[in-house]
Amino acid sequence: MKPVLGIVMGDASGVGPEVTVKALAQTEAACRFLVIGDRRTFDAAASLAGVVFAGIPAYAEDGSARIQLLDTANLDPSAFRRGEGSLASARAVIEDLHTALDMLKTSAIAGLVFGPLDKKKLREAGQAYRDEHEMFADYLGMPGEGDAVNVLDGVWAGRVTSHIPLSEVSGSLSVERILKTVRRIDGYLRATGHKLPRIAVSALNPHCGEGGSCGREELDCIIPAIEQARVEGINASGPIPADMICVRTFLQKDFDGIVSMFHDQAQTGIKLLAKRRSITVTGGLPYPICTTSHGTGYDLAGTGRALSVSMEQAIAVAADMIATATAGNS
Repeated sequence: MKPVLGIVMGDASGVGPEVTVKALAQTEAACRFLVIGDRRTFDAAASLAGVVFAGIPAYAEDGSARIQLLDTANLDPSAFRRGEGSLASARAVIEDLHTALDMLKTSAIAGLVFGPLDKKKLREAGQAYRDEHEMFADYLGMPGEGDAVNVLDGVWAGRVTSHIPLSEVSGSLSVERILKTVRRIDGYLRATGHKLPRIAVSALNPHCGEGGSCGREELDCIIPAIEQARVEGINASGPIPADMICVRTFLQKDFDGIVSMFHDQAQTGIKLLAKRRSITVTGGLPYPICTTSHGTGYDLAGTGRALSVSMEQAIAVAADMIATATAGNS
């Protein structure tokens, strides 16, 4: 039978359930889907979105339906309001994610796609991590390995630092940390068919530090990391000015992947170019884990107007990653 892709709807206070049902109704993939969450949330989202499913059966290990649902029955509809972050919905999504991760570890599902989360509410609900990627790595027994990678039109973009204050970025950079991210992006691109991926490594400072007069990070960390990557056979280039890295990658087609130094550095350009098509992949883990690149969309929650294109792309990329892994193991 086809492999199973787990689906967690995300924070029910936001647009996650709505974009999930819309995406499931429109997406065809070489896998089956297991929705992990409260059936009442799923049914309400389908009604809101005007999506009709011909009966979603309860989860069975030997089930063959295109879509099944594992009802966690953990979110009373009266316990939260759409458009407002809530501890009830945050606790439910934590439980749903833990269930999905347990199923990944036992191979009951081959990958995971999850809807947008409210990181602040997750922390208030007791999730003591900077982000969900860190939580995934820790829960799966790989602390320190989870990071976020943006994917758009076949370009994989990683960042050396992620959910930390800008004031801490410079002190968090090192040759080894930059090199680790370059290696990961190179590996992802090779796994998706690139024989020698062209990787753009971003500068941190304006004008690439102007030879040290506008910051030394390029001289002390970034250039040495690029040089070592080349010694290892990785086709890394840079430092590339941050204000040109997306132009050269997406418009001029000079590169296949990007390594940026902090969260918004390349992501701002990617989101502008993406028109909501970009997604986020959890890197560094042995399982395909993907999500939307947008947030909970509280302003759109309950309106029926949320677009599902990013969720559709997340499902498609996760399915492709599962297919690639399956082919590699056969």
